[in-house]
Amino acid sequence: MSNNDTSNTPSRLQQILQAGHLAVTSECGPPRSADGKIVEEKARIVGPVVDAINITDNQTAVVRLCSIASAVLMSQQGVEPIMQMTCRDRNRIAIQGDLLGAAALGIENLPLPRRRPSEIRRPSRGPRGLRP
Repeated sequence: MSNNDTSNTPSRLQQILQAGHLAVTSECGPPRSADGKIVEEKARIVGPVVDAINITDNQTAVVRLCSIASAVLMSQQGVEPIMQMTCRDRNRIAIQGDLLGAAALGIENLPLPRRRPSEIRRPSRGPRGLRP
């Protein structure tokens, strides 16, 4: 099987992109509560007109329903989720655990956004020019 063979992948989004077609996606910000019905309603409204829905991860640095749970809820509604995972609020073990959890739940699409070098805050120099 070649790297371009998409016949065995469960991800429709991957098949669309590898075929060179334009994919239409939308974004879903999970609620600031544990109310999964909000995610399901967004999936019912937007799902029929897009190829996949990007689920943000603690958008605007505010606690929200986690993107893993939201992705599973989207999948249960027949919508292909793109589960965003930011590394801003996680250490390496938490990142690895979330990736394993997402894989175990069948979440296929995981873009991992990162900051641009110009956005990285560098610590200021402390006494005698030493970094803290």
